[in-house]
Amino acid sequence: EDARVEVLLTQQHLADLVPDVHGHIVYLDSYSPNEHNSSNPNSNVSGENLAYAIYTSGSTGRPKGVQIRHSAVVNFLSSMSHKPGIVSED
Repeated sequence: EDARVEVLLTQQHLADLVPDVHGHIVYLDSYSPNEHNSSNPNSNVSGENLAYAIYTSGSTGRPKGVQIRHSAVVNFLSSMSHKPGIVSED
């Protein structure tokens, strides 16, 4: 509710665990790309755009959402590829 999710990506076997979502739910394990336009859409996404949000444990009694930008994800994965040395098989 706090995140105001517009699209939730999940799997069918987790459906009972998903809270009421006012947005659209996409079940990745039953998604068929043939049902949608396969053209590559233009995107204006930049490193400053939000990639995802995570929630803290809520030590104050209420979990707090933390926004993670695309640039932070790229920086994290880049550094992890050097040390400890994540490779494509991981």
